[in-house]
Amino acid sequence: MSQIALYAGWYADTVCGPFQLPKVEFMPGAFAYHLHSFSADTLRSASQRWCGPLLARGATCTMGCVYEPYLSLTPNVAMFLERFTIGQFTFGEAAWASQPALSWQTTVVGDPLYRPFAKPPMQLHQELTERHSPLVEWSFLRLVNMDLARGRSAAYLENLIETTGVATNSAVLTEKLADLYAMEGKPSPAIDAYERALTLNPSPEQRIRLRLTLAEKLKARDFTAAARRDYQKLLEESPDYPGKAAIEEKINALGQKPPRTNAPAR
Repeated sequence: MSQIALYAGWYADTVCGPFQLPKVEFMPGAFAYHLHSFSADTLRSASQRWCGPLLARGATCTMGCVYEPYLSLTPNVAMFLERFTIGQFTFGEAAWASQPALSWQTTVVGDPLYRPFAKPPMQLHQELTERHSPLVEWSFLRLVNMDLARGRSAAYLENLIETTGVATNSAVLTEKLADLYAMEGKPSPAIDAYERALTLNPSPEQRIRLRLTLAEKLKARDFTAAARRDYQKLLEESPDYPGKAAIEEKINALGQKPPRTNAPAR
């Protein structure tokens, strides 16, 4: 999981999966919530339950239950996220709105006045652009994703990214461009863009995702030798990758297939 701004999950009783890694790529200001009946029965442990570990690994704010709330009385996380993001509520207001019952088992941890989505997306994007903020790539990605949700075609957004040149030095936007190519059924440009994103200093977790995606795209085109090399690069770059055994199985399976003679098209 790379560059996490919002996380919501359930139902393990204590921190697990990617959140057990020494470094979790929470973005500054991230909200993280894991639904469990005792997720906040301690806030002072970095390894027990959920609220403490999420905060210890870089989340800015969270919610959790100190004792059995019963499922129907846990926070309505969909309502929280709608109020917090689209509704432009403060963290405290959104958390309050998400409670089915007050003075029950839920505790809320964070600045109640925190309001990261206060400005309309386009206004925020313009301000970040004028300040030459490094966060502008994320603002642009947000606008692209909003347009997709509203029904804009992938082809239109491909053209927007290509003609504005915003992806030139951005691994984040180049990966998005690759995803759009893939949505449009353009495997060769997608492969090219995924490979280009790998040269643009992606974060460690983004690099893993890029490698995994690229290998699958190469396999789909029957470029087995190239896919095998990509999986090998993943293990070289991320020797502690928890799915190492599964990747080694994929490498071995690819090694048993006759390689396609021609190289991937560019």
